[in-house]
Amino acid sequence: MVKILSIISILTAPVMISSTIVKVKAFFAGRKGAPFFQPYYDLIKLFKKNITISKDTSFIFILGTIVTLIASIMIIFFIPLVAKDSFFSFKGDIVFVAYMMALGRFFMVLAALDTGSSFEGMGSAREATFSMLSEPALFLALMAIVGKSGLITFESSFAQISPNIWITSGIGFLLIAVALFIIILVENSRMPIDDPNTHLELTMIHEVMILDHSGPLLGIMEISALLKMFAFISIMFHVVFPLKFNNIFINFLFYYVGMLAIAVVIGVVESTMARIKLKKIPTFQIIVIVLAGIGMFLTLE
Repeated sequence: MVKILSIISILTAPVMISSTIVKVKAFFAGRKGAPFFQPYYDLIKLFKKNITISKDTSFIFILGTIVTLIASIMIIFFIPLVAKDSFFSFKGDIVFVAYMMALGRFFMVLAALDTGSSFEGMGSAREATFSMLSEPALFLALMAIVGKSGLITFESSFAQISPNIWITSGIGFLLIAVALFIIILVENSRMPIDDPNTHLELTMIHEVMILDHSGPLLGIMEISALLKMFAFISIMFHVVFPLKFNNIFINFLFYYVGMLAIAVVIGVVESTMARIKLKKIPTFQIIVIVLAGIGMFLTLE
């Protein structure tokens, strides 16, 4: 039953998270916003279209797109969702997931560079630079989560997190939660780091890298992005909402409420904050590394 509910979560939660963020932003703008299932409609429309590929690209372009999707799916399989059990688990899977994130990003950058476009090269450089600074913060946050369990698996680490840990190491976990939240914004190119709605090539980071993707290939990149944000928010959910119930269906409902609550906060942040200047983003990320480092130190006491 846990696996079935986890599959239902994988198929529905990523779209619901995206739609919730859009709805919150529409609320702040005084608009009704797109239908809740609009991401499904957009994906169906993309997969019905033909693929247009530049003659300057090689097989790397399609390979990079496919590997990006596979990496995103693999990450989901190792992160516990509605309960403490994940689809796969082994000692060191936390490190494996971190490297799968890097692998997906590497092939996405490779696909963008393969187009030979100066704009996509610019976006790739930004993606590589900013992700290089977010990885130390992510590793520090994961080390804090591993913490007292001593086993570097998501299952054992999340099983160790309970409301009591927030009582004994509340400040440390608060800093880790803040760092994870900012990492979600950075890794998924959300405001105030990047504006996913803009199409100004000179200011984009993620969107500029997929300008040459069309039809099903663009659909695959959109699915990869949805799964990636879903994975990061799932990690944060287990840190922020460590409650566990004996009834799996209550856990399932609580999981959805928690995930959508985090999505609402992301929507509020995107609606109330201006975008940070590109040259100031590295400084912002260094502050996040410091926060994650202090948080890890406090949780290990």
